[in-house]
Amino acid sequence: MIAYLEGKLSYKSPALVHVDVNGVGYEVHISLNTYSAIQAFEKVKLFTYLQVKEDSHSLFGFSDRQEKEIFVLFFHLQWQPRHAHKSRKFSLHFLVKLKLLLMNR
Repeated sequence: MIAYLEGKLSYKSPALVHVDVNGVGYEVHISLNTYSAIQAFEKVKLFTYLQVKEDSHSLFGFSDRQEKEIFVLFFHLQWQPRHAHKSRKFSLHFLVKLKLLLMNR
């Protein structure tokens, strides 16, 4: 897992950035919220989430940890087995954690 990347932006768009970390360029998908936070900077620190699939690896970057945690919560909710969506315990845990994250923003 890659916890974060810190380096120079060599390419920047509202949905994607290239972060140069000691000569290695990482392609990172970003949200509009993250783009707004980093658009004026040349050097950045992005908290990351690496999605591994059979046919691809995708790196997602976030300007703060709360946005990353919210993304991870929604990502895991989307990929849970169908019975997990019906579980009251799972749903309650998700809602409580989401509320705490949003209160800390």
